[in-house]
Amino acid sequence: MLPAIWPSDTLVVERVSADQVKVGEVVLVRRNGRLCAHRIVSREENSGSPDWITQGDAMPMPDPPVKESELLGRVNYVIRDGRCVAMRSKSSVAAKLTTKVVRRSFIAARALVYLHRTIPISAKSETRESVLQCQG
Repeated sequence: MLPAIWPSDTLVVERVSADQVKVGEVVLVRRNGRLCAHRIVSREENSGSPDWITQGDAMPMPDPPVKESELLGRVNYVIRDGRCVAMRSKSSVAAKLTTKVVRRSFIAARALVYLHRTIPISAKSETRESVLQCQG
């Protein structure tokens, strides 16, 4: 599950072409002058140009289709508290279940965000490979 993005977090985004992004990855898009980082949940082909359907992990409904011109890149890491947290394109069964609960319950979403912010990273269930110390 994608960690909640807070104003103090920094996203590390890799510029990629449209054919390099896949369902399950988190992408950064520009819409109506705003930036949005959401996970790709499906892909559609319209007039030879791909459109992606994105949805925030804690959002109940998907976003409108993302056009190729709106795609800025793929989010590889979130830098939080001096650590780089790698974005996963495949979710565990537990993460998928948590996502379903959070999408249907505002209270569960707020509780999860609170717990995520108060529990130290070292105590979380993330694997060692997904949390790296950032340099600089």
